[in-house]
Amino acid sequence: MTRWAIVMVVALMVGACSASETGCGSVDPGGPIPLHLYVSNQSFDIDPVDIAVSIDDVQLICQDFYVEGQHNWVLFELGLDPGHHQITATGSHGTTSLREEFDLEAERWAVLDFWHHPDEGPEEFSFSIHDGPIGFA
Repeated sequence: MTRWAIVMVVALMVGACSASETGCGSVDPGGPIPLHLYVSNQSFDIDPVDIAVSIDDVQLICQDFYVEGQHNWVLFELGLDPGHHQITATGSHGTTSLREEFDLEAERWAVLDFWHHPDEGPEEFSFSIHDGPIGFA
């Protein structure tokens, strides 16, 4: 998928999410597949942390994330082609990163968390993908 196609898909999915919240939307089986990506800073030590997220080498997110009460997930509504993808995250001025592969054949919910506590080791990311909505959402 080209960079332009992913950007267009993201723009289309944001519009589609507004419709689905009112019960009007549905997933087109031949169209992009929704990926509900939650991103969070779980570190009181590094607050805020700058996090950049790319999917298939296209940067989609680049912003500061605040820990707040440590229960602060920011939702990004994405739409991707079916198939194999790679998510990359970098944070804290590039000193830590994550690269994970995943397959997307149906609507999914994913969580990307940044972690750091000076007494427990280096900075790190965790990534998980789920078949259904996430409990905190």
